[in-house]
Amino acid sequence: MDAGDFILLKTKKTSIVPGNFDHVVLYCGRVEKNEKIWDRDNERFMSPGTHYVIHSTRRAGNGLGYSTLTTTLKDIEDAKPIEVLDLSSAEKQNAVRFLKSQLLNKSGNPIGPKYNRNWFSKQEGPENNKYYCSEAIWSAYKHCCNIDLDPNGESWKWNRAKGIAPDDLLDTKLTRIIS
Repeated sequence: MDAGDFILLKTKKTSIVPGNFDHVVLYCGRVEKNEKIWDRDNERFMSPGTHYVIHSTRRAGNGLGYSTLTTTLKDIEDAKPIEVLDLSSAEKQNAVRFLKSQLLNKSGNPIGPKYNRNWFSKQEGPENNKYYCSEAIWSAYKHCCNIDLDPNGESWKWNRAKGIAPDDLLDTKLTRIIS
């Protein structure tokens, strides 16, 4: 996996999110030697070399933030690594940088946009002040690479309205499962 690829997750909890997957995280790579990445789950800075992700969740900080890959994959029923097709590593890294830029540092700990409970719609760009998990990934690629990962575009669907569910990020022709 490269930084900028993402992972669709099926948790063991009952979910009202439509589809097979109920969460998605953006893989950021490994913590660099002089990088300060705040692990919101364990409330400390991650060690250099730690694999980490950025994602938006209702728990562990209520919104956008960092978690270790190990913590993220704990208690998961299924995980599918996904890549956006025909992008360079630099373009994928731009999506990572965009989401990282959404976090404001306060006393050394990044505070991100709150969790968006309205997952029947989606907003794109740096002016967005709330994200749900799949909206964050969709927004990063839309803003940085002008790639719309929503296979339904602005179409209304009874179970998703105009939002983007984690499964949508796989259903588009612009992504594929990494083997």
